[in-house]
Amino acid sequence: MRVLVTGISGFVGQHLARTLLARGHEVAGTFLEEGFELPRDVALFRLDLGGERAQVEAELRGAVEAFRPQRIVHLAGLAHVGRSWTETAA
Repeated sequence: MRVLVTGISGFVGQHLARTLLARGHEVAGTFLEEGFELPRDVALFRLDLGGERAQVEAELRGAVEAFRPQRIVHLAGLAHVGRSWTETAA
């Protein structure tokens, strides 16, 4: 199965990606910031889901068209409670 994970660079996203790969699935993911490590066979797409709507839609559409996932797991979001309240648009 081909699985796209939004927020693949986060704690849960990285663990999910490795688990999916170990079970024989193809994995791709979206990320915002550098500084994480995943196996080389994970396709990565830089994407700011909190950006301008038209741009986000175009970039997300491009990632979906390029990877053609059968499933999408949405893990992107603000984990810091304070930031989630002050940056509600993100």
